[in-house]
Amino acid sequence: MKTQLWTKREVDRLLRMFEAGHPASEMASLFGRTEASVRHKLLNMGFSSRRIIEPAFEEEAPPDTSMEEALLREKACKELEVQEGRRELRAVACEYKGDILEDRVLSEFRKTLFDMPPQIRIPELILPGRSELSSDDVAVVVVSDAHVGQVVDPRELDQRSAYNPAIFVSRLHHLEHELASIFLRHPPKEIVLLFGGDIIHGRLGHSLEDDLTLPIATQVDLALHCFSQFLGRLSQMADSITVHGVAGNHGRWPGTKKPPTDRRWSNLDTILYSSLAALCAATWKNIHFDERVSARRMVDVEDFRILLLHGDQLRGGYCAGGGIQKEMQHWLMRSVQRGDPPPDLIVLGDKHVSANLPVGLGQALINGSMVGEDVFSQNFAPSPPSQTAFFVRPRVGLTEKHLIRLDKAKMDIEPLPYDLKPALRQLVLSFANQTNERN
Repeated sequence: MKTQLWTKREVDRLLRMFEAGHPASEMASLFGRTEASVRHKLLNMGFSSRRIIEPAFEEEAPPDTSMEEALLREKACKELEVQEGRRELRAVACEYKGDILEDRVLSEFRKTLFDMPPQIRIPELILPGRSELSSDDVAVVVVSDAHVGQVVDPRELDQRSAYNPAIFVSRLHHLEHELASIFLRHPPKEIVLLFGGDIIHGRLGHSLEDDLTLPIATQVDLALHCFSQFLGRLSQMADSITVHGVAGNHGRWPGTKKPPTDRRWSNLDTILYSSLAALCAATWKNIHFDERVSARRMVDVEDFRILLLHGDQLRGGYCAGGGIQKEMQHWLMRSVQRGDPPPDLIVLGDKHVSANLPVGLGQALINGSMVGEDVFSQNFAPSPPSQTAFFVRPRVGLTEKHLIRLDKAKMDIEPLPYDLKPALRQLVLSFANQTNERN
Protein backbone atom coordinates (compact mmCIF):
# COMPACT_ATOMS: atom_id res chain seq x y z
CA MET A 1 0.00 0.00 0.00
CA LYS A 2 1.31 3.46 -0.89
CA THR A 3 1.88 5.79 2.10
CA GLN A 4 -0.14 9.02 2.01
CA LEU A 5 2.11 11.86 3.08
CA TRP A 6 0.89 14.68 5.30
CA THR A 7 0.81 18.13 3.77
CA LYS A 8 1.66 21.26 5.70
CA ARG A 9 -1.93 22.42 5.50
CA GLU A 10 -3.16 19.11 6.97
CA VAL A 11 -0.60 19.27 9.80
CA ASP A 12 -1.66 22.81 10.76
CA ARG A 13 -5.32 21.82 10.79
CA LEU A 14 -4.52 18.68 12.79
CA LEU A 15 -2.80 20.74 15.50
CA ARG A 16 -5.69 23.21 15.68
CA MET A 17 -8.20 20.39 16.11
CA PHE A 18 -5.97 18.70 18.67
CA GLU A 19 -5.71 21.90 20.76
CA ALA A 20 -9.50 22.29 20.49
CA GLY A 21 -9.90 18.84 22.12
CA HIS A 22 -11.22 16.78 19.21
CA PRO A 23 -10.68 13.02 19.72
CA ALA A 24 -8.38 11.04 17.46
CA SER A 25 -11.25 9.04 15.92
CA GLU A 26 -13.01 12.21 14.79
CA MET A 27 -9.81 13.66 13.31
CA ALA A 28 -9.11 10.37 11.51
CA SER A 29 -12.58 10.42 9.93
CA LEU A 30 -12.18 14.03 8.86
CA PHE A 31 -8.74 13.48 7.20
CA GLY A 32 -9.69 10.14 5.65
CA ARG A 33 -7.00 8.28 7.57
CA THR A 34 -6.85 5.59 10.23
CA GLU A 35 -6.89 6.47 13.89
CA ALA A 36 -3.48 4.85 14.31
CA SER A 37 -2.11 7.14 11.59
CA VAL A 38 -3.40 10.24 13.38
CA ARG A 39 -1.99 9.12 16.75
CA HIS A 40 1.36 8.26 15.17
CA LYS A 41 1.61 11.68 13.50
CA LEU A 42 0.86 13.43 16.80
CA LEU A 43 3.48 11.39 18.65
CA ASN A 44 6.10 12.16 15.97
CA MET A 45 5.44 15.88 16.54
CA GLY A 46 5.80 15.55 20.34
CA PHE A 47 2.12 15.31 21.27
CA SER A 48 0.13 12.60 22.95
CA SER A 49 -3.34 11.79 21.70
CA ARG A 50 -4.84 13.94 24.49
CA ARG A 51 -2.54 16.91 25.21
CA ILE A 52 0.74 18.66 24.57
CA ILE A 53 3.87 17.16 26.10
CA GLU A 54 6.11 19.80 27.61
CA PRO A 55 9.49 20.27 25.95
CA ALA A 56 12.60 18.68 27.45
CA PHE A 57 10.47 16.02 29.27
CA GLU A 58 10.16 17.75 32.63
CA GLU A 59 10.55 15.25 35.46
CA GLU A 60 7.78 16.73 37.52
CA ALA A 61 4.31 17.48 36.26
CA PRO A 62 2.57 20.75 37.21
CA PRO A 63 0.79 20.68 40.64
CA ASP A 64 -2.70 20.91 39.13
CA THR A 65 -2.17 17.82 36.92
CA SER A 66 -4.72 15.09 37.49
CA MET A 67 -3.80 11.44 37.88
CA GLU A 68 -5.22 10.54 34.43
CA GLU A 69 -3.32 13.33 32.70
CA ALA A 70 -0.11 12.36 34.49
CA LEU A 71 -0.43 8.76 33.27
CA LEU A 72 -1.09 9.90 29.73
CA ARG A 73 1.88 12.23 29.95
CA GLU A 74 4.16 9.45 31.16
CA LYS A 75 2.93 7.10 28.43
CA ALA A 76 3.56 9.71 25.73
CA CYS A 77 7.04 10.42 27.08
CA LYS A 78 7.91 6.72 26.97
CA GLU A 79 6.60 6.46 23.43
CA LEU A 80 8.75 9.42 22.40
CA GLU A 81 11.79 7.88 24.08
CA VAL A 82 11.20 4.62 22.21
CA GLN A 83 10.88 6.46 18.91
CA GLU A 84 13.99 8.50 19.60
CA GLY A 85 15.88 5.31 20.39
CA ARG A 86 14.69 3.74 17.15
CA ARG A 87 15.89 6.78 15.20
CA GLU A 88 19.30 6.50 16.82
CA LEU A 89 19.48 2.78 16.03
CA ARG A 90 18.54 3.42 12.40
CA ALA A 91 21.20 6.13 12.12
CA VAL A 92 23.84 3.83 13.59
CA ALA A 93 22.75 0.99 11.29
CA CYS A 94 23.01 3.23 8.22
CA GLU A 95 26.46 4.34 9.30
CA TYR A 96 27.60 0.73 9.74
CA LYS A 97 26.14 -0.21 6.36
CA GLY A 98 28.06 2.62 4.72
CA ASP A 99 31.29 1.54 6.38
CA ILE A 100 30.76 -2.08 5.34
CA LEU A 101 30.03 -1.08 1.75
CA GLU A 102 33.09 1.17 1.63
CA ASP A 103 35.27 -1.64 2.98
CA ARG A 104 33.93 -4.01 0.31
CA VAL A 105 34.57 -1.52 -2.50
CA LEU A 106 38.11 -0.80 -1.32
CA SER A 107 38.75 -4.52 -0.96
CA GLU A 108 37.67 -5.14 -4.56
CA PHE A 109 39.90 -2.32 -5.82
CA ARG A 110 42.88 -3.63 -3.84
CA LYS A 111 42.35 -7.13 -5.18
CA THR A 112 41.89 -5.95 -8.78
CA LEU A 113 44.30 -3.03 -9.12
CA PHE A 114 46.95 -3.29 -6.44
CA ASP A 115 47.86 -6.83 -7.46
CA MET A 116 48.77 -5.79 -11.01
CA PRO A 117 52.39 -6.29 -12.07
CA PRO A 118 54.59 -3.19 -11.71
CA GLN A 119 55.31 -3.17 -15.48
CA ILE A 120 52.94 -4.02 -18.30
CA ARG A 121 54.51 -5.60 -21.36
CA ILE A 122 53.16 -4.08 -24.59
CA PRO A 123 53.50 -6.46 -27.55
CA GLU A 124 55.06 -5.14 -30.73
CA LEU A 125 52.57 -3.86 -33.31
CA ILE A 126 53.00 -5.64 -36.64
CA LEU A 127 51.40 -3.79 -39.58
CA PRO A 128 50.43 -5.72 -42.70
CA GLY A 129 52.21 -4.89 -45.91
CA ARG A 130 50.68 -3.09 -48.87
CA SER A 131 49.97 -6.32 -50.74
CA GLU A 132 48.22 -7.79 -47.70
CA LEU A 133 46.01 -4.71 -47.37
CA SER A 134 44.88 -4.88 -50.98
CA SER A 135 44.43 -8.64 -51.26
CA ASP A 136 40.68 -8.85 -50.64
CA ASP A 137 39.04 -5.42 -50.69
CA VAL A 138 37.10 -4.23 -53.74
CA ALA A 139 36.47 -0.51 -54.18
CA VAL A 140 33.06 0.53 -55.52
CA VAL A 141 32.78 4.02 -57.06
CA VAL A 142 29.31 5.43 -57.77
CA VAL A 143 29.03 8.16 -60.44
CA SER A 144 25.60 9.53 -61.26
CA ASP A 145 23.77 12.72 -62.17
CA ALA A 146 26.77 14.42 -63.80
CA HIS A 147 24.36 16.19 -66.21
CA VAL A 148 27.09 16.95 -68.72
CA GLY A 149 25.82 19.84 -70.84
CA GLN A 150 23.62 21.49 -68.22
CA VAL A 151 24.11 25.20 -67.55
CA VAL A 152 22.85 26.55 -64.21
CA ASP A 153 22.69 30.33 -64.23
CA PRO A 154 23.69 31.59 -60.74
CA ARG A 155 21.43 34.63 -61.16
CA GLU A 156 18.43 32.30 -60.84
CA LEU A 157 19.72 31.04 -57.48
CA ASP A 158 20.82 34.29 -55.81
CA GLN A 159 24.45 33.41 -56.66
CA ARG A 160 24.31 30.35 -54.36
CA SER A 161 25.22 27.83 -57.06
CA ALA A 162 26.36 27.53 -60.65
CA TYR A 163 27.08 24.71 -63.08
CA ASN A 164 28.42 24.48 -66.61
CA PRO A 165 30.84 22.32 -68.64
CA ALA A 166 33.90 23.99 -67.07
CA ILE A 167 32.63 23.30 -63.53
CA PHE A 168 31.86 19.70 -64.55
CA VAL A 169 35.45 19.22 -65.77
CA SER A 170 36.91 20.65 -62.55
CA ARG A 171 34.66 18.53 -60.33
CA LEU A 172 35.39 15.34 -62.23
CA HIS A 173 39.11 16.06 -61.86
CA HIS A 174 38.62 16.73 -58.14
CA LEU A 175 36.78 13.41 -57.80
CA GLU A 176 39.67 11.68 -59.53
CA HIS A 177 42.21 13.20 -57.12
CA GLU A 178 40.15 12.30 -54.05
CA LEU A 179 39.78 8.70 -55.24
CA ALA A 180 43.53 8.49 -55.86
CA SER A 181 44.16 9.73 -52.30
CA ILE A 182 41.75 7.14 -50.85
CA PHE A 183 43.20 4.28 -52.90
CA LEU A 184 46.74 5.28 -51.95
CA ARG A 185 45.85 4.76 -48.29
CA HIS A 186 43.66 1.73 -48.97
CA PRO A 187 44.80 -0.03 -52.15
CA PRO A 188 41.95 -2.08 -53.66
CA LYS A 189 42.26 -5.39 -55.47
CA GLU A 190 39.66 -4.31 -58.00
CA ILE A 191 37.52 -1.25 -58.77
CA VAL A 192 33.84 -1.54 -59.66
CA LEU A 193 32.45 1.62 -61.26
CA LEU A 194 28.68 2.06 -61.16
CA PHE A 195 27.22 4.63 -63.56
CA GLY A 196 23.84 5.51 -62.04
CA GLY A 197 22.33 7.40 -64.97
CA ASP A 198 21.77 11.03 -65.99
CA ILE A 199 25.41 11.31 -67.03
CA ILE A 200 24.15 13.25 -70.08
CA HIS A 201 21.82 16.15 -69.36
CA GLY A 202 19.76 15.72 -72.52
CA ARG A 203 17.31 18.24 -73.87
CA LEU A 204 14.31 18.40 -71.53
CA GLY A 205 14.32 22.20 -71.13
CA HIS A 206 12.90 24.85 -73.44
CA SER A 207 13.98 23.94 -76.95
CA LEU A 208 14.38 27.56 -78.10
CA GLU A 209 16.66 28.65 -75.26
CA ASP A 210 19.91 27.31 -76.68
CA ASP A 211 22.08 28.91 -74.00
CA LEU A 212 20.60 26.69 -71.25
CA THR A 213 21.92 23.40 -72.65
CA LEU A 214 24.47 22.32 -75.22
CA PRO A 215 23.55 20.34 -78.34
CA ILE A 216 23.15 16.70 -77.38
CA ALA A 217 25.95 15.56 -79.69
CA THR A 218 28.31 18.01 -77.96
CA GLN A 219 27.20 16.73 -74.56
CA VAL A 220 28.04 13.12 -75.47
CA ASP A 221 31.33 14.21 -77.09
CA LEU A 222 32.47 16.13 -73.98
CA ALA A 223 31.44 13.32 -71.61
CA LEU A 224 33.21 10.72 -73.77
CA HIS A 225 36.48 12.71 -73.78
CA CYS A 226 36.48 13.32 -70.03
CA PHE A 227 35.20 9.98 -68.72
CA SER A 228 37.48 7.94 -70.97
CA GLN A 229 40.53 9.68 -69.49
CA PHE A 230 38.98 9.42 -66.02
CA LEU A 231 38.66 5.64 -66.47
CA GLY A 232 42.17 5.37 -67.89
CA ARG A 233 43.67 7.02 -64.82
CA LEU A 234 41.59 4.88 -62.47
CA SER A 235 42.88 1.77 -64.27
CA GLN A 236 46.34 2.58 -62.93
CA MET A 237 45.09 2.30 -59.32
CA ALA A 238 43.96 -1.36 -59.41
CA ASP A 239 44.52 -4.58 -61.32
CA SER A 240 41.17 -4.30 -63.10
CA ILE A 241 38.07 -2.13 -63.44
CA THR A 242 34.56 -3.41 -64.11
CA VAL A 243 32.00 -0.85 -65.32
CA HIS A 244 28.21 -1.22 -64.97
CA GLY A 245 25.73 1.40 -66.11
CA VAL A 246 22.00 2.08 -66.18
CA ALA A 247 20.18 4.78 -68.12
CA GLY A 248 18.66 7.81 -66.45
CA ASN A 249 15.57 9.79 -67.34
CA HIS A 250 17.15 13.06 -68.54
CA GLY A 251 18.99 11.47 -71.46
CA ARG A 252 15.82 10.30 -73.21
CA TRP A 253 15.12 11.40 -76.74
CA PRO A 254 13.74 14.95 -77.16
CA GLY A 255 9.96 15.00 -77.27
CA THR A 256 9.56 11.86 -75.15
CA LYS A 257 7.38 12.82 -72.16
CA LYS A 258 8.29 9.83 -70.01
CA PRO A 259 11.16 7.32 -70.02
CA PRO A 260 9.92 4.04 -71.54
CA THR A 261 9.51 0.97 -69.36
CA ASP A 262 10.80 -1.32 -72.12
CA ARG A 263 13.68 -0.44 -74.41
CA ARG A 264 14.89 2.08 -71.88
CA TRP A 265 18.35 1.57 -73.30
CA SER A 266 17.38 3.90 -76.20
CA ASN A 267 18.99 6.68 -74.25
CA LEU A 268 21.92 9.09 -74.48
CA ASP A 269 23.47 7.50 -71.37
CA THR A 270 23.53 4.11 -73.08
CA ILE A 271 25.13 5.67 -76.17
CA LEU A 272 27.86 7.06 -73.91
CA TYR A 273 28.44 3.69 -72.17
CA SER A 274 28.71 1.88 -75.52
CA SER A 275 31.17 4.46 -76.85
CA LEU A 276 33.25 4.27 -73.68
CA ALA A 277 33.32 0.47 -73.87
CA ALA A 278 34.57 0.54 -77.47
CA LEU A 279 37.19 3.22 -76.74
CA CYS A 280 38.49 1.57 -73.56
CA ALA A 281 38.65 -1.89 -75.17
CA ALA A 282 41.07 -0.50 -77.75
CA THR A 283 43.18 1.41 -75.23
CA TRP A 284 43.13 -0.21 -71.77
CA LYS A 285 42.95 -3.99 -71.47
CA ASN A 286 42.09 -4.07 -67.75
CA ILE A 287 38.80 -2.13 -68.14
CA HIS A 288 35.75 -4.36 -68.68
CA PHE A 289 32.20 -3.20 -69.43
CA ASP A 290 28.96 -4.99 -68.58
CA GLU A 291 27.06 -5.10 -71.88
CA ARG A 292 23.58 -5.63 -70.35
CA VAL A 293 20.99 -2.95 -71.13
CA SER A 294 18.46 -3.55 -68.33
CA ALA A 295 17.03 -0.61 -66.37
CA ARG A 296 17.79 -2.49 -63.14
CA ARG A 297 21.13 -4.20 -62.77
CA MET A 298 22.09 -6.82 -60.15
CA VAL A 299 25.84 -6.55 -59.57
CA ASP A 300 27.71 -9.20 -57.56
CA VAL A 301 30.84 -7.84 -55.87
CA GLU A 302 32.41 -10.96 -54.39
CA ASP A 303 29.59 -12.32 -52.18
CA PHE A 304 27.96 -8.88 -51.79
CA ARG A 305 24.91 -8.15 -53.99
CA ILE A 306 24.19 -4.63 -55.25
CA LEU A 307 20.99 -3.61 -57.03
CA LEU A 308 21.78 -0.67 -59.34
CA LEU A 309 19.06 1.54 -60.84
CA HIS A 310 18.64 5.21 -61.61
CA GLY A 311 15.77 5.79 -59.19
CA ASP A 312 13.30 7.91 -61.16
CA GLN A 313 10.96 4.88 -61.04
CA LEU A 314 10.80 5.13 -57.22
CA ARG A 315 8.46 7.62 -55.58
CA GLY A 316 6.75 8.13 -52.25
CA GLY A 317 7.99 9.57 -48.97
CA TYR A 318 11.10 11.58 -48.20
CA CYS A 319 13.91 10.69 -50.63
CA ALA A 320 11.51 8.13 -52.15
CA GLY A 321 11.75 6.03 -48.99
CA GLY A 322 8.37 4.43 -49.64
CA GLY A 323 9.29 3.49 -53.20
CA ILE A 324 12.64 2.06 -52.05
CA GLN A 325 10.88 -0.14 -49.48
CA LYS A 326 8.53 -1.50 -52.17
CA GLU A 327 11.47 -2.11 -54.52
CA MET A 328 13.25 -4.17 -51.87
CA GLN A 329 10.07 -6.16 -51.11
CA HIS A 330 9.62 -7.00 -54.80
CA TRP A 331 13.22 -8.13 -55.12
CA LEU A 332 12.91 -10.26 -51.99
CA MET A 333 9.94 -12.07 -53.58
CA ARG A 334 11.81 -12.51 -56.88
CA SER A 335 14.84 -13.85 -55.00
CA VAL A 336 12.68 -16.39 -53.15
CA GLN A 337 11.14 -17.58 -56.44
CA ARG A 338 14.51 -18.06 -58.10
CA GLY A 339 16.30 -19.31 -54.99
CA ASP A 340 18.84 -16.46 -55.18
CA PRO A 341 20.09 -14.33 -52.29
CA PRO A 342 18.39 -10.91 -52.04
CA PRO A 343 20.32 -7.67 -52.64
CA ASP A 344 22.41 -6.40 -49.75
CA LEU A 345 22.47 -2.83 -51.03
CA ILE A 346 20.34 -0.71 -53.37
CA VAL A 347 22.31 2.01 -55.19
CA LEU A 348 20.42 4.80 -56.95
CA GLY A 349 20.78 8.42 -58.01
CA ASP A 350 18.16 10.78 -59.46
CA LYS A 351 17.29 12.49 -56.12
CA HIS A 352 20.37 14.80 -56.12
CA VAL A 353 20.89 14.17 -52.39
CA SER A 354 23.27 11.91 -50.52
CA ALA A 355 21.63 9.59 -47.99
CA ASN A 356 21.58 6.09 -46.49
CA LEU A 357 18.26 4.39 -45.67
CA PRO A 358 17.68 1.03 -43.96
CA VAL A 359 15.46 -1.21 -46.10
CA GLY A 360 14.49 -4.86 -45.70
CA LEU A 361 17.54 -6.98 -44.93
CA GLY A 362 20.00 -4.36 -46.14
CA GLN A 363 20.19 -0.65 -46.93
CA ALA A 364 19.80 1.85 -49.75
CA LEU A 365 22.55 4.26 -50.83
CA ILE A 366 21.32 7.40 -52.58
CA ASN A 367 24.18 8.98 -54.48
CA GLY A 368 24.55 12.74 -54.77
CA SER A 369 24.99 14.76 -57.94
CA MET A 370 27.76 16.75 -59.59
CA VAL A 371 25.40 19.67 -60.14
CA GLY A 372 24.45 20.60 -56.57
CA GLU A 373 21.59 23.06 -56.30
CA ASP A 374 19.61 24.06 -59.38
CA VAL A 375 16.13 25.43 -60.05
CA PHE A 376 14.64 21.91 -59.99
CA SER A 377 15.99 21.08 -56.52
CA GLN A 378 14.72 24.18 -54.71
CA ASN A 379 11.64 22.27 -53.54
CA PHE A 380 13.87 19.92 -51.55
CA ALA A 381 16.49 20.17 -48.82
CA PRO A 382 19.75 21.59 -50.25
CA SER A 383 22.51 19.07 -50.85
CA PRO A 384 26.04 20.02 -51.96
CA PRO A 385 27.52 18.29 -55.02
CA SER A 386 29.06 14.95 -54.09
CA GLN A 387 29.74 11.38 -55.22
CA THR A 388 30.29 8.18 -53.25
CA ALA A 389 32.89 5.43 -52.89
CA PHE A 390 32.93 2.45 -50.56
CA PHE A 391 34.81 -0.80 -50.01
CA VAL A 392 33.49 -4.36 -50.00
CA ARG A 393 35.30 -7.21 -48.27
CA PRO A 394 34.39 -10.88 -48.85
CA ARG A 395 32.32 -12.46 -46.04
CA VAL A 396 32.17 -9.06 -44.34
CA GLY A 397 30.34 -6.78 -46.76
CA LEU A 398 30.51 -2.99 -46.83
CA THR A 399 33.44 -1.89 -44.67
CA GLU A 400 34.02 1.81 -45.18
CA LYS A 401 32.21 4.55 -47.08
CA HIS A 402 33.49 7.88 -48.39
CA LEU A 403 31.33 10.87 -49.26
CA ILE A 404 33.43 12.93 -51.69
CA ARG A 405 32.40 16.58 -51.67
CA LEU A 406 32.88 18.40 -54.98
CA ASP A 407 31.89 21.97 -54.10
CA LYS A 408 35.51 22.87 -53.21
CA ALA A 409 36.92 21.84 -56.59
CA LYS A 410 39.34 24.39 -58.05
CA MET A 411 38.76 25.77 -61.56
CA ASP A 412 41.77 24.48 -63.53
CA ILE A 413 42.06 26.47 -66.77
CA GLU A 414 45.67 26.24 -67.88
CA PRO A 415 46.42 23.51 -68.41
CA LEU A 416 43.03 21.81 -68.58
CA PRO A 417 43.03 18.54 -66.60
CA TYR A 418 41.82 16.54 -69.63
CA ASP A 419 43.03 16.52 -73.23
CA LEU A 420 40.14 17.88 -75.32
CA LYS A 421 39.87 18.49 -79.03
CA PRO A 422 40.00 22.18 -80.06
CA ALA A 423 36.22 22.76 -80.27
CA LEU A 424 35.59 21.26 -76.82
CA ARG A 425 38.63 23.01 -75.36
CA GLN A 426 37.36 26.40 -76.59
CA LEU A 427 33.90 25.64 -75.18
CA VAL A 428 35.19 24.72 -71.72
CA LEU A 429 37.56 27.70 -71.56
CA SER A 430 34.77 30.13 -72.45
CA PHE A 431 32.60 28.83 -69.58
CA ALA A 432 35.61 28.87 -67.24
CA ASN A 433 36.27 32.55 -68.03
CA GLN A 434 32.60 33.41 -67.41
CA THR A 435 32.70 31.61 -64.06
CA ASN A 436 35.91 33.36 -62.96
CA GLU A 437 34.52 36.76 -63.96
CA ARG A 438 31.41 36.18 -61.80
CA ASN A 439 33.58 35.11 -58.84
